[in-house]
Amino acid sequence: MRCCWYRDLLAINLERQAGVSPEQYADALQALNRIEAEVARLSVSLAYADQLYHLRMHIELVRQRGQQGQTRGRTEETV
Repeated sequence: MRCCWYRDLLAINLERQAGVSPEQYADALQALNRIEAEVARLSVSLAYADQLYHLRMHIELVRQRGQQGQTRGRTEETV
């Protein structure tokens, strides 16, 4: 099991900001899905539940930003 999810999220987010091709976006989405699946299998004590919740929120935030970037990129291509 990996423990460097935030590092992976940061890398995906930085790639998104740099602008990516549809293939790179698909790879990033696959990586997000992998991270999300690993995190979903975690069982933590109540003391760490808030940190796990924040991690899940950050995964969703990176996913939403990626989707917005892809939508914006398609709109710019058609203009």
